[in-house]
Amino acid sequence: MARIAGVNIPTNKRVVIALQYIHGIG
Repeated sequence: MARIAGVNIPTNKRVVIALQYIHGIG
């Protein structure tokens, strides 16, 4: 997961939000 966050890409924001949303539920 950390590797994805380390990559600088426009869609990175959506990935972070998705991870936070999933972790928030779990």
